[in-house]
Amino acid sequence: MDNIKLPRGSRDYIPDIYGILEEIRDEFVELVDVYGYRFMEPSAIELMHVLEAKSGPDIRDEIFFFKDKGGREVGLRFDLTVGLTRYYCSDRSFPKNMKLAAFGGVWRYEEPQRGRYRWFYQWDVEIFGPRTPLADAEVVSFTHELLERIGLKEVYFIINDRRLTENMIKEEAEREGIEAKEDMIIETLRSLDKVDKKGMDELLDEYGRKGYRPELLERVIERAQGLRGDIDVIEGDRGLTDHLEAVAELMHDVGIPFRIDPTLARGLDYYTSFVFEVRDPLSEELGSVVGGGRYDMLPAMFGRPNSGATGAAGGVDRLIEALRKRGRRKVERHMVAIVYSPESVRYAFRVARILTSKGISVDMPIYDRTPSIRRLFLENVKTHELLVIAGKDEMSKGTVKIRMTEEKEEMEVRLEELSGTMDELIRGRSR
Repeated sequence: MDNIKLPRGSRDYIPDIYGILEEIRDEFVELVDVYGYRFMEPSAIELMHVLEAKSGPDIRDEIFFFKDKGGREVGLRFDLTVGLTRYYCSDRSFPKNMKLAAFGGVWRYEEPQRGRYRWFYQWDVEIFGPRTPLADAEVVSFTHELLERIGLKEVYFIINDRRLTENMIKEEAEREGIEAKEDMIIETLRSLDKVDKKGMDELLDEYGRKGYRPELLERVIERAQGLRGDIDVIEGDRGLTDHLEAVAELMHDVGIPFRIDPTLARGLDYYTSFVFEVRDPLSEELGSVVGGGRYDMLPAMFGRPNSGATGAAGGVDRLIEALRKRGRRKVERHMVAIVYSPESVRYAFRVARILTSKGISVDMPIYDRTPSIRRLFLENVKTHELLVIAGKDEMSKGTVKIRMTEEKEEMEVRLEELSGTMDELIRGRSR
């Protein structure tokens, strides 16, 4: 039915997919606590001048924005970083050093493709205050540990320092006799970020149409691509920035796999130095599954010029795609089913409430016309580990029978003993 289709680039999170999203979120929230971040969610709607900070008016082509009923230009958040930074800078009484985390939906008006939608979930961690490489390394470490927790153990990290690439651009511009102005450097960085997404001819043509000499971009690309690799390869050309070298050493010390790539710039203009992306070798077509870096310029623009900022964000949809490619499915949470007869509906409802009030996950089948207790038993015995039988006979005695379906064993317990017995059984099975 065409009249109830979703807008292009949107989709529903169906139960199985949402179940995987919940599992990712649970791991994220737990790790946030372990690393000492404070959890929050920034506003979904921001004033346009906030969203345009450093990204400039070009960001309008990539986001959803509109005028509200008061005539103010507002837009939907396109990431969580801008809102978290705005919050951090909104009150100077906040401590200089602050670690924040968020998990929520974001909106981008871009071409939909596999693992990329116009509305999607994102997780985000940010460290505000320190400018040390240790802060960047911690963000990378958090990312690596989160991906391992959810089952993506084969990923690799690509790292760079935008200042290293900017120096290359300036040197090649000088060779071409071109003045390396800021707008040209930014546009060249943006183009470099598209090297692996577009063909060389298309990229050079696009660069030329914007008023720049394609020969310059070609020389920078060739030089940068020739320097992809480990620290030794880069040092052979012009040496690393001290900051990038320090982060690389910290990553090496804890066993995080990485390679340095001077073509990596990240698309957003607010990044200032260290940047990174994470790729999954089993899902290269998805592009990066996580990205981040240092963006000291953004707090300065929002009124805290003495504060550094670094962080990471991951698109949850791409993580789900990568996990599904590995055969990951939603883990069935319903261990227990209630089996009852038409005469014992009220009793079974009471039994279910006793269990749910103790945090035990329960599936109580519901029908317009309750079938026989035998039919309910046969429908659930193959899909649940435990059945709680609350039929007419059990109701008359104030008991239930607990059926362990795999062992084909039953026990009868009084209602007041039910929650304790079930808790013990479930804990035993989860070991």
